[in-house]
Amino acid sequence: MTHTEEQAPLGFPEVADSKGLKTGALGLVSSVVVGMASTAPAYSLAASLGFVVATTNTGAATLNLNSIGAKTIKKKATQDVSAGDLLAGTVADVYYDGTYFQLVSKAYGAAPAFAVYRGGNQAVSNATNTQVFLQAEEFDTDAAYDNVTNYRFQPGAPGYYWIDGQIVGYASGGSLTLVLATIRKNLTTMRSAYQSVNFNATSSSVNVSALVQLNGTTDYVTLWGQVAGASGQAFLGGQSETFLQGYFVRPL
Repeated sequence: MTHTEEQAPLGFPEVADSKGLKTGALGLVSSVVVGMASTAPAYSLAASLGFVVATTNTGAATLNLNSIGAKTIKKKATQDVSAGDLLAGTVADVYYDGTYFQLVSKAYGAAPAFAVYRGGNQAVSNATNTQVFLQAEEFDTDAAYDNVTNYRFQPGAPGYYWIDGQIVGYASGGSLTLVLATIRKNLTTMRSAYQSVNFNATSSSVNVSALVQLNGTTDYVTLWGQVAGASGQAFLGGQSETFLQGYFVRPL
């Protein structure tokens, strides 16, 4: 299908569908070539284009339409695109500023979300920061949560994530005095919340949430907590008791 001049995308008077895309195999720089049904003679100022990405970029990238000439793809005016900014299977929108192609939007094929909980009580030492081993999954859309070994959420899509957790602390004999819940990123505390218990109780809950920036490679999130009491300290298990959940909010 070839567009007429009246139907053409802005700045490309004879451009047709632009879904043919090949990506070079260089490790740090991707060379993106878009083939079109007919030839535009040159790049026009403010020309805009959307194309389907075939292979995720591994670093800085260029775009070459019908061999007119390779132009660097930038974001935020002057920054080279980062690894993963152009994800396979998604549509990237760019416009030509006279020197570069500016990336104006990117759609992530992956928008990870998860919900996990403690499947049974987890015994803990008194008043000691302890990671919560959340081994029961409600859902994990992108297999980004490890519920077997490290009990962490480590998504592959860089972005901002909303994380929410809850701990129900228990101590026997009505001796509970404190429950603490902490969201950690790479073992660094991001947010904490606690509940001081000043009455004869065996259990109490505390909720904590955070908006966390994750790089899509090495960053991960875990839930930690603390219970203080005379004896029998534990994180109570159950889907509505001790849990962690989160979802992708927006790209970096």
